[in-house]
Amino acid sequence: MKSKFPIHKLNEYINEVSIRNNKGLVSEVYSVTNSDGFIKSTDYFDKEVYSKNISNYKIVEKNQFAYNPSRINVGSIDYLRSETRVVISPLYNVFVCKSVLQPDYLLRFLKSRVGLTQVKNRTRGAVRHSLPLDQLGEISIPLPNVDQQLRISSLLSSIDLLLSKKHNCLQLLETFLKAQYYRLFGNPNSNSRQWPKKPFSEVSVNENSKRVPIKESERDKRPGKYPYYGATGVIDTIDDFIFNGEYLLVAEDGKNLLLKRKNNAFNVKGKFWVNNHAHVLSSNGEVNLRYLEFFINYIDLKPYLTGIDQVKLNRENLEKIMVPIPPTELQAEFYKTVVLAENLKGRIASSLSNLKTLYEIACTLSFSGSLNLEMVDISAVKPYTGPASAKGIGVKRKVDQPFKNQALSLKKIIQSNFKTRKFKYQELAELLQAASSDEHDYEKFKRVIFDCLKGVGEVSLKQVFDEKERSILLQVSK
Repeated sequence: MKSKFPIHKLNEYINEVSIRNNKGLVSEVYSVTNSDGFIKSTDYFDKEVYSKNISNYKIVEKNQFAYNPSRINVGSIDYLRSETRVVISPLYNVFVCKSVLQPDYLLRFLKSRVGLTQVKNRTRGAVRHSLPLDQLGEISIPLPNVDQQLRISSLLSSIDLLLSKKHNCLQLLETFLKAQYYRLFGNPNSNSRQWPKKPFSEVSVNENSKRVPIKESERDKRPGKYPYYGATGVIDTIDDFIFNGEYLLVAEDGKNLLLKRKNNAFNVKGKFWVNNHAHVLSSNGEVNLRYLEFFINYIDLKPYLTGIDQVKLNRENLEKIMVPIPPTELQAEFYKTVVLAENLKGRIASSLSNLKTLYEIACTLSFSGSLNLEMVDISAVKPYTGPASAKGIGVKRKVDQPFKNQALSLKKIIQSNFKTRKFKYQELAELLQAASSDEHDYEKFKRVIFDCLKGVGEVSLKQVFDEKERSILLQVSK
């Protein structure tokens, strides 16, 4: 990259930190997401997904970075700000900046277009698209002086604040629509207004037979203007369409059916294509499709779902759902409110898109050294002064001592916990990290796990490839 600032390798200004929670001093388990950064694991997942024993988890102190080596290519990296000390999965890499590199400046660079491009170039072709810390350290970064770093961070954070306010407006509109739905129709789960009910199959027409899934490699050969929909929205565009009109799409599979981070039902108008991961429904005149859309998004779908790892809402169960049928005038009133709210959401989304473009332009100009930063106010910014060596986190790499009898303990844990059920690679990887804190190599994990399961009755470990998730899975077979 070109910049008026000096260009340096990142590894010159960061140091790995790997301190385990051996004494159990920290109990708050966090994850790092691409959208929210550091977040409590119990807030992000719908259940407790981490081990009961977190003594092998890594401690992260304030201003230290953590990232998931297999997800940094989508921006899953952050430095700790809101808490003084937390623990994270041993699969994460943790590092600290030297005093000449401000954490916020580094984060904004790594999550900018130019930073992510370097990250993606280094993960391309790697096992599970993983980026170990030594490879992250090879990234080139423009390094202005601390004062300039603070001014760049201040400028970009002011745009970030505007982006945040726009997102809040969109969330408030969603809250408003939900309040309007409950005001007009009552609680959809309990049918508190006691409206007459009909099964889903009687209030819509299922058009699933018209769906045609197309592999990504084939879609790449057919670029076009028509949206290509999956379970939770548009995933691509294509050169043709198979539907034309107004339809309701309902997710057929995926963990979002449980987690509800996105809507599972959404209204689509115009010409489009749909794969086989979303049910396609048209109106039969019984209810307004927009009413039906919000009903599906607000009810608890768990009673109708099948599968654990592969959650599914099949057609049979979808059509069993009993739908309250309120008076048509109330549905019409709600429809008008939805249209007004969505027009407003469209204007906000448009300004949000413009702000994102402005942010990227500001990033490009800032990191290239093309901006006059003298007018940027940093009076309220407190500079980072480097790692707190008094807490045992110095500029040299610190790695905790391995557990005693680690190989034997690991073997016992694997044999006792996983010989009678299916399991995921990550569960075992976390256990292995207790014994090996400096390697994230899949092949090494696999060899150790295979060795641990040798001779355990007739139990063996099988490696499979999940076509849907495009990833390697490990499972026990007999």
